[in-house]
Amino acid sequence: MEACGQLYLPYASRTDEFRIWPIADVHYGNRACSVDKWKADIEAIHDDPFSFWFGLGDLGEYISIGDKRFDPRVSGPDVDVSGLGDLGAFLCDRIFDYIHPIAHKCIGLGIGNHELKYYHLKEQLHMHGYLLKRMGRRARRAIFDLQWASMFDLVFVRTPRRKRPPCLSLEAPAKQGFTRSVVRFAVEHGTGCSRTRGAKTNKLMSMKDRYDADVYVQAHLHTPQVEPWTTVGADQACRHITAKNRLLLRTGPYLRTYAQGVLTYAERAGYESTTLGATPIHVRPDRHRIWAETGVTLSEDEPDEKEKK
Repeated sequence: MEACGQLYLPYASRTDEFRIWPIADVHYGNRACSVDKWKADIEAIHDDPFSFWFGLGDLGEYISIGDKRFDPRVSGPDVDVSGLGDLGAFLCDRIFDYIHPIAHKCIGLGIGNHELKYYHLKEQLHMHGYLLKRMGRRARRAIFDLQWASMFDLVFVRTPRRKRPPCLSLEAPAKQGFTRSVVRFAVEHGTGCSRTRGAKTNKLMSMKDRYDADVYVQAHLHTPQVEPWTTVGADQACRHITAKNRLLLRTGPYLRTYAQGVLTYAERAGYESTTLGATPIHVRPDRHRIWAETGVTLSEDEPDEKEKK
């Protein structure tokens, strides 16, 4: 568990709304990875001045020769024999190629079970730090190392005369008296191989029993889910009922469980199909309001009639 510190986000208007994107379970290098969906989310983050993001691991499909899950027929079209010869460096470089345009919007990067197992077996534990340093140089500031599980604060600071778009900063604004709203995040990659929705819900809800935060974010189980949670208490004099609201969510993956012409290990294990793409967290700091939504695009693989024309 890492306590990473605070990042500051200045904003100008009371109506400003931020979107914090948890990106995880891309599994780049697997033929069933939806690279197009991943690129679309990256572009959405890049183009929106109020969007920021963090990574929670399994960005790459770190399954190499010697792993019982390895199947050369599942390797993506970019992974050739030379890539398999040094899979850690190959995937790290290719992942950086995709995410470096949004490095300046990156809060931190974590590690998942795929990276962790591969790095241990191949004695490449330095690869995670290597990616963090490259992203940090691109962002011109340190990127939080979220490891497997971590906590960090986003401090939203309203500066009414600010004309520039919001940008992440490790330094607090110099002027005192600005309105501040602090949101504490507890994030983790997640564990287990739960198949039913009930078991997955229990995994997610267990975070509130282990960490004290406002927003809890989990990945790993490849099923997007949003769960609000309210704790009832009382004021200091125990005369008035109080309530503390929390938000728990699991972000969606970019790996298809079932894909045409590909027999993945997830399909062999009988995992459920899932909705692809990250689950953004919406923050209205001036209203102290936080929420998240999961949604689907109908007929995802087919263009609509307007696009066909």
